[in-house]
Order: sequence, then C-alpha cells, then structure tokens
Amino acid sequence: MKRIILILAVMLAAQKLPAQWRTEASPAPLILYTNGLGRISPFSSGQLLEVGYRYTLSASPKGNYAFANWKRVTVYRAVSTTHFPSGPWLITTNTTVFPHGEPIYEARLDFTMPAASMMVETNDSSIISTTKIEGWQANFVRASR
Repeated sequence: MKRIILILAVMLAAQKLPAQWRTEASPAPLILYTNGLGRISPFSSGQLLEVGYRYTLSASPKGNYAFANWKRVTVYRAVSTTHFPSGPWLITTNTTVFPHGEPIYEARLDFTMPAASMMVETNDSSIISTTKIEGWQANFVRASR
C-alpha cells in the first residue's frame, strides 16, 4: 500500500514539472558488458563507484579467445509504470545499449566514473523514468591458430 501511495505522489508531483534530464550525485552504477569469451576485473557490472574518481579495469580473455578492444557504451533504461482505470498496474522495462567512440586497444582501461542522469515523464495514467548511464564493453575474438 505504501508503494502505491508513493507512486501516486510521484505521478502527481511529476505532472507539474516539465520532463528534463537530471544528473544523479555520486555514487553511480558501473555498467559493463562483454562480447566473446572473457572477463572484466576488478569490478562487476552494477557496482556503485564514486563519480569523478579514476578507476582501472582489466580485460582477460578465456579459452581460445584474445582481447580485441574496449568500446564506450551509453545505456538507456526506461521503466514505465501504468495504472489502468480498472485497477491493475503494469510495469515494463526496456534497456537500449549504444556503443560509440573510438575503440581502445589496451586490455587495461583507465577511466573517470561519470554521473548517471534521469528523466521522468508523466501523463494521466503513467510514469516513464529513463536513466542514462555511461559504461564499457570489452570485446574478445577467437584467437588465430
């Protein structure tokens, strides 16, 4: 019941505000992906890191794979909460990942943790909150014999 009241309060308050991106303060989640067989250390995806601090990641291939490169990714996560007049609530999630920028060919990656941003949009029956987070993808390819 408390959750429904909180959601309704957010819906009512958000109707009075225009949709805009808001930057979240520190810490922020680190988003990591791999393509191919390999692992990333010492952090894991979703781990909270302090915004503005420098960190180092290492990519290690597994089996007969070799490290190819790092790519920066922008991740958008949209959560839609809809209340139907008949009473039920529907919550859906959509995640979109956009790789961008030049590849980095060193297995060791030094980076500064960026802040996450959030935008909330509302209408009469739903709230859509979209979070924008910068992350990294380590790419691994089959090693030639």
